[in-house]
Amino acid sequence: MSTPARGRDAGPGQGQRQEPGLIGRVAGAVTGRMVGVVPIEAVLDNVDVNAVLDEVDVNRLLERIDLDRLMDRVDVDALLDRVDVERIVDRAGIPQIVAETTGHLAGGTLDLARARLADADRLAARITDRVTLRRRTRPAWRDPATGLPQAYAGAVSRLLAWLVDLGVVLAAYAGADAVLHLLVDAFGLSGTWLTDQGARLLAAVALGAWAAVYATICVAVAEATVGKWLVGLRVQRPDGTAVGPARALVRAAAFALSTSLGLAGLALIAFQRRSRGLHDLIAGTVVVHVGRR
Repeated sequence: MSTPARGRDAGPGQGQRQEPGLIGRVAGAVTGRMVGVVPIEAVLDNVDVNAVLDEVDVNRLLERIDLDRLMDRVDVDALLDRVDVERIVDRAGIPQIVAETTGHLAGGTLDLARARLADADRLAARITDRVTLRRRTRPAWRDPATGLPQAYAGAVSRLLAWLVDLGVVLAAYAGADAVLHLLVDAFGLSGTWLTDQGARLLAAVALGAWAAVYATICVAVAEATVGKWLVGLRVQRPDGTAVGPARALVRAAAFALSTSLGLAGLALIAFQRRSRGLHDLIAGTVVVHVGRR
């Protein structure tokens, strides 16, 4: 029985490999020798990459590429899973950009609203000046931060600031009152004393005291209450210096006198030369627009 000749291809599944012939063995030996002898790095240094790229026909190369088939092999989901979106966002500084943009927009909107209120004050002052045939006094000092002459705050802006402060005072007082009732219920105390006439009088006194403390601390520390800061107003002495705690306390107490006179003391703001109410005249203070002419 004959056996297969050596070097002949084996049948499928037999796991035999074809041995190279004489020419193949000679070529392999010569190639190995050349690789060991030829300095590859020196050859690569002499290759003009730009010239090689100039010889490449990019258009023809792209025509031979099947983009649809190539895109079908791309696993977009797996690619996106490997992308660190948070790191990219942080490196791009997007949170800082959003925060700065939002801050600028909010600040610009607030400044625009304050400017419109200053315009409303000027319009109201012109009307009252024509009615009373008086000329309003111009500020005699400049803001050291902006260098602008300070415009006295009129009735419109001060009324809006007062409404905001009223909301702050009432909200804080309501919160304190709710906490007090919770404590009464928690300790099982009788709550009838909170509803009689004497308790209501005590509550009114407490509300007035809280309003005075609120105004005194805000004006002494920041030269403005929450409402005045929001509207863009500042409480100062006529020469532009800070009010101080003692004068702020006198002003808060005098405000109660202004309101007790049936708002007559507050009505002076619309007609007085420097837009000062009775409490401003007593405490020796003025209210100005921040950085407004």
